[in-house]
Amino acid sequence: MKSFKSLTFFILMIGSNACEIYTPYRNAGMSWGYFEANMSGTEWSKLYDNAYQSVYAGISENTDSLCSRKTAYMFSNSFDSNGYKQQVLFFDQIPLSQGKYLLTSEENESCIDNGKVRARLDSEIYDDQPGDTFKILPKSESYLQINSLNMATGEIFGEFNFTMVVCGVKDDSNLPDTLRLTNGKFHTKILVHPKRKRHL
Repeated sequence: MKSFKSLTFFILMIGSNACEIYTPYRNAGMSWGYFEANMSGTEWSKLYDNAYQSVYAGISENTDSLCSRKTAYMFSNSFDSNGYKQQVLFFDQIPLSQGKYLLTSEENESCIDNGKVRARLDSEIYDDQPGDTFKILPKSESYLQINSLNMATGEIFGEFNFTMVVCGVKDDSNLPDTLRLTNGKFHTKILVHPKRKRHL
């Protein structure tokens, strides 16, 4: 067996915080942009040493002929230094317009727009095994604000603040029972690859 040095390969766009790249991390996929927030005095995106954040947005389309509706979704996946996914934060049911939207963890199953965006955070254990699920604390005034959405370029950026609590009995994640993320900011892009269709 030939000995070889480990090869680390990055594709970088110099001078930009929001680069579209294929990551070297296992199952990281495409990434463009960033999510950042304060969690109890710690920068949430830097919870893991030498970690990597995979960020992207996409369009979710309801194909029901009686209720045709398009919304956006955004994902932020946190990987540790070994390339294992540790957290998945997602927002969906995002209207394609600027505005401030309250957060919920309940899915809007009707054609009526309830003015809320769905959010959830899932932790994962070694080798992508499910860990804890955190949902929006009701009446916590959690929100997502879309400051700009350019459908021509796909770029979307804004702010968020939320309080989430763990569902059921806490598993092995190192996160506290209650997550408070403040001063949240994001800038990402609707990518062509991560596209999905929903049937309500």
